[in-house]
Amino acid sequence: MKEIKIIESLPVERWGEYKNLYLEMVKGEPLAFSETLDETLKTKDDEWEKELQEALDKKSVLIFAEHDGILIGMGGASFHRLEKMKHNAFLSSLYVNHEFRGLGIGKQIIEKREELILQHGGIKNIFCEIIETQIASIELHKKLGFE
Repeated sequence: MKEIKIIESLPVERWGEYKNLYLEMVKGEPLAFSETLDETLKTKDDEWEKELQEALDKKSVLIFAEHDGILIGMGGASFHRLEKMKHNAFLSSLYVNHEFRGLGIGKQIIEKREELILQHGGIKNIFCEIIETQIASIELHKKLGFE
């Protein structure tokens, strides 16, 4: 059994690893994510750092799965910034490297992500948008209580 570590927040210094995992995700599953590879490649280094810092500051959620010191999965969530909408959270980017699928890592990421979202306080709705061709992701989210 492969030992997997779930990381609640990644230090900003590891932004390059986050960027590489994200690029792997978009390259490997181009139809699964709304962002294109060209759009992702235009992301500046300081924007990757900013995203990790926002997660550390609890302004968003970024969960990572790691095996032998290498990032092999991730999931994100954001919180609405408008006062009247602050009770909403939005799930984004669930990804597990192909070699590690079927081991329950996606489920662990989803459950930890939901736990951290609820710790944020005041959240009444968690919205999840999944591209319709991603049947496995849709089925997993349904199994975990999403509609």
